[in-house]
Amino acid sequence: MRRNPAATGLMIIALDESVKAMPLLFGLDKEYEGTMLMHSECSKTELEKAIIEKFTGEIVHTPPKRSDVARKPRTRTIYFFKILKTEGRRVFFRVNCEAGTYIRKLCHDLGEELGCGAHLQNLRRTGIGSIKVSEATALEDIEKSRNPENFLIALESLIERVEKGRAVAAAESLEKVRHGSPLDYSDITDFRMPEKDTPVPVYDKAGNIIALGRFIKKPEKGGRKILRIERVLSF
Repeated sequence: MRRNPAATGLMIIALDESVKAMPLLFGLDKEYEGTMLMHSECSKTELEKAIIEKFTGEIVHTPPKRSDVARKPRTRTIYFFKILKTEGRRVFFRVNCEAGTYIRKLCHDLGEELGCGAHLQNLRRTGIGSIKVSEATALEDIEKSRNPENFLIALESLIERVEKGRAVAAAESLEKVRHGSPLDYSDITDFRMPEKDTPVPVYDKAGNIIALGRFIKKPEKGGRKILRIERVLSF
């Protein structure tokens, strides 16, 4: 399996206190466009048939040898895997998948399934959750600008597009948040539970993110603590 294909595209970069809020962006679905090279001739019909039968929906996916995680089979969801066009043995594609899917391994596995072999030539990340590469600014354009702050996106604006849970701390409970103390029902004026056990943004009444918290599945016996503070942003 060939390694280190040229990779470009969307990357979310956080600055200053926003770095602490990055866990809110972990685990978002990804979208890519790329090119893979088949090692021998393979028709578009054969490619699409294999993709539909073996590489769409929930698949068993093993990370490649050169990765930062254990090489153990795990399930990942491929929402779509579309062949855009073919030029000889070169195949141009677009894929939308669950976080943690290795596209170079996906191409390798597709080649193995077809018996002709394949490897990823280049890859461009075009989306992270609902955030698209069309909204991004190239680093060289930022470096050339006299007002690079004009390219910044407010953390709150970004999180509103991806969050699945939230909590709003009462004004009289902000000191609790600053000290990382758990919050109970009386400390929260509004909240929405996430579908999964994930961090949620904690806002003040003005709508600023002041911390990351996690809802407590099993409140303390005899108590009413419902939110544990995990990270505090400066406010």
